[in-house]
Amino acid sequence: MAGATSNIRWDWQRVTTRHWRHDIGKSPTKYHYDVVEIMLPRKDTWLLYINADYIATFNTWEEAAGAAPMLYSLHKDSQ
Repeated sequence: MAGATSNIRWDWQRVTTRHWRHDIGKSPTKYHYDVVEIMLPRKDTWLLYINADYIATFNTWEEAAGAAPMLYSLHKDSQ
């Protein structure tokens, strides 16, 4: 089952040179869009947030962007 979602690639919206976001359609249980954000607070530290909740730290953009769909799926299923 993991293979079905492991190759998902999102189109990221650049907010600033150190902040990217991806908006996910409305959830049936919520009145707002889910937001996944990746921020670069300092060199070689990429932080992943889902709906303003800190989720993980990565060493590269590729790691953060690649893991975001899986982590979002796990996060929304745990809510």
